[in-house]
Amino acid sequence: MSFSVWPGVDKTGLALRRSAPVTVPLLILLAAFACDDEPAIIPPPEPARITVDPTTAEFHVVGDTVRLKATVVDKDGKVIEGYKIGWSTSDAAVATVTSAGIVSAWEKDGTATITATAGSVSATATITVLIDWDLHALTAFYNATGGPHWEQNTGWLTDAPVEEWHGVSVDESGRVIRLRLGLNDLRGSIPPELGRLTELTELSLPRNDLEGSIPRELGQLTKLIGLALNFNQLSGPIPPELGQLSQIDRVFLSDNHLSGEIPPELGQWSNVRTLMLSDNQLSGTIPPELGQLTKVTVFLMERLELTGPIPDELGGLASVRLLSLVGNSLTGPLPESIGQLRGLTNLVVSDTDLSGPLPGSLTTLTELKQLATWGTELCAPADDDFQRWLNGVRKRRVRSCGEVPDSGSVAYLTQATQSREFPVPLVAGEEALLRVFVVAPKADGETIPLVRAIFYPDEGDSVVVDIESGSSLIGDEVDESSLEFSANAEISASLVQPGLEMVVEIDPDEAKDPDLGVSQRIPASGRTAMDVRVMPTFQFTLIPFLLDEDPDSSILDITEDLEADDPLLWRINTLLPVGEFELTVHEPVTTSSDNPYDVLRRTSEIRVAENGVGYYMGTMPTFAGWAGLGYLADWVSVAVANSSVMAHELGHNLDLEHAPCGAGYGWPFVDLGYPDPEGEIAAWGYDFTTGILVNPGDPDVMSYCNPKWVGDYHFSSAMRYRQEVEGPKAAAPRGPPSQSLLIRGGLDEDGAPFLEPAFVIDVRPSLPRATGAYRLTGTTADAEELFSLSFAMPVVVDGDRRSGFAFALPTLPHWMDSLARIRLAGPGGSFDLDGDTDRPAAIMRDPRTGRIRAIFSDLPPGVVSADEIATLAPVPGLDILFSRGIPDSAAWRR
Repeated sequence: MSFSVWPGVDKTGLALRRSAPVTVPLLILLAAFACDDEPAIIPPPEPARITVDPTTAEFHVVGDTVRLKATVVDKDGKVIEGYKIGWSTSDAAVATVTSAGIVSAWEKDGTATITATAGSVSATATITVLIDWDLHALTAFYNATGGPHWEQNTGWLTDAPVEEWHGVSVDESGRVIRLRLGLNDLRGSIPPELGRLTELTELSLPRNDLEGSIPRELGQLTKLIGLALNFNQLSGPIPPELGQLSQIDRVFLSDNHLSGEIPPELGQWSNVRTLMLSDNQLSGTIPPELGQLTKVTVFLMERLELTGPIPDELGGLASVRLLSLVGNSLTGPLPESIGQLRGLTNLVVSDTDLSGPLPGSLTTLTELKQLATWGTELCAPADDDFQRWLNGVRKRRVRSCGEVPDSGSVAYLTQATQSREFPVPLVAGEEALLRVFVVAPKADGETIPLVRAIFYPDEGDSVVVDIESGSSLIGDEVDESSLEFSANAEISASLVQPGLEMVVEIDPDEAKDPDLGVSQRIPASGRTAMDVRVMPTFQFTLIPFLLDEDPDSSILDITEDLEADDPLLWRINTLLPVGEFELTVHEPVTTSSDNPYDVLRRTSEIRVAENGVGYYMGTMPTFAGWAGLGYLADWVSVAVANSSVMAHELGHNLDLEHAPCGAGYGWPFVDLGYPDPEGEIAAWGYDFTTGILVNPGDPDVMSYCNPKWVGDYHFSSAMRYRQEVEGPKAAAPRGPPSQSLLIRGGLDEDGAPFLEPAFVIDVRPSLPRATGAYRLTGTTADAEELFSLSFAMPVVVDGDRRSGFAFALPTLPHWMDSLARIRLAGPGGSFDLDGDTDRPAAIMRDPRTGRIRAIFSDLPPGVVSADEIATLAPVPGLDILFSRGIPDSAAWRR
């Protein structure tokens, strides 16, 4: 007996549900078929029509589903039960459907047609997906990272608009464009749903406790410009999909537990400018494809597990300024192609297995200010041209090729610190300590005999200093750890001058047995030239600030009658290469904020408005948040009245970055080339006030650790900075004061630029020292350009992204009637001052001396004139400059 099977019908040829019970009539019918040799075949009913219910559905939440019910009828309108239905979707990315007719939203918004088919007939349902994918992604992120326990979660998963959720920014259409939740105690993993934020331009989640892998779905964020996942616990490989981020500008993945090889796909970031992968477990070689990153300016791959040579292709990093590969197992020489990086300012390849002479091509790097090769077998050739170039590198730690450590007796002069391997120049006019280490192969506990030091000034007679025999011991090698292991004498400051030479005679009376093998003379022939340098006069102006409300006048007790040799200034005089010190204590200045960033800007404004020269420091008893701040390689800083803090912030002014102890911030807060990974001074110092040696294990003054001293690296670097930059730059502007436009502004904590109200003031012009990424433009109401200048925004090494500036632009007469807008534009956006600006501000100064006595930039709304704020003056009779934004005609006519 044979059966034919039709779709949707069981093997009996009957259109029945498979689960239907077998009835008695059915058994009789089956028996009849069984008794018939040629049974009649009853064809199944043919579907004539199919309907779907519901015919439409909308999804607004991911996870919602709907079950579609299909009804099949024959030509007589009878329902055909159990007919097998085929289900399909027109767009599986919008909606999917199962064999049971269950429909779910899937990957994107849109409309999908769901079709039910029975035989030759079909019916459809229209499914519309209108899901807020941004909300879905944020919800998933909140749940995956412990949102209820974040330090700040204001607004999250409430009815408040998304733009009011902490750390979230949206565009005009309400799409999420920035997610900034750094240092917010996020815990958990990054969910793949973040890939849904397709309009996102910045994802910033640093300094949290995120773990797990980096989702490959982040590669879908094609508009992403900034990615900061540094200082977390992320693990696993770097997804190659990140190479799809064609607009990415900065990538911070450092300080995690990422492993595996660096994907060559990262070489596809054509716009990336900062690439930081340091402090992970990444291994393998440096992909040569990374040499295609022609716009990258910061390239950091420190303390990884990289092996093999540095690829020649890195010579293709045409825009790179900072290149650091410290702490890897890289081998071979430094490639010649590094010399192609003409804009390079910092090259750090320390603590690697690189070896051989440095390539001569480095001498083409005229912008280089830092070269660090400590902990390697790299060395500087003795070639005169190379050495001349190397001497022009301000921050350096490079061993000379063929250099042999001293094995016999040694003598040197030290002031704050000294290194035998990397000698520290002496500051002219400052006292020094002479240490003579007498070495003999058969010392046997013998004491050091008479030591005679003969000094030969550049002019005048020689000076003899005898160090009588005492309890100091002869050693079998140089031991700097105790004054008992050297013959010592303090040398007069008047003798320490340029051109000084020295000869040391040991045991001139021949009191010791010649068989001891003691060296008789240092040097063996000729004289030792002392490297003594005259420092420019250190011009230092200290400004005590007072709050306008409830001022703490204790700062006046500290600054009143302050002298240059006061203990408060001792560390400045000792730990920095100061020399002659010229101190000015400014009259107290009243202001309305104790935020150190505000006071830093006010200090800069005062220096410009008063045509100040030298270094200006603002001080208060306490600041809100920080003990001090300083602009890097600039003239202005602020600090509480503490000797260590003041020296630290002035160190920043002398182009010193942090030593890596206590800071814990990484670049750009720590000097990548600092020669000790723990931030120790790494050389013996000497404290003249106590007559005690300072241990090399003490922290450097530029660290956040105590007790503070200064290492040879920072002292020498600061000395070179002062000689190179300070002298010609510190000269006062020439000519009489003239009408100028005082323009003030900076960056906020998000790096966005801002301007404060401008003033017309009689002062000599003060313009930017260098061009850079920021531009100031003044225009008329018809957009006619009156002035335009570019500048580099000052860098604040401590703190966050905030900064500030002040310039005095020379004006032209017609500006009074035509200046309508001042715009500050840069990488973080733009900001305008114009006729609609209403931010009342005032500067008060002494008409007799021209000194600033008060600055107010947050006056209450509604202030309309200088007369209304006269009551705020700290003393009577002050001139008051007033501005709402763009100076009015009255200001120009003053």
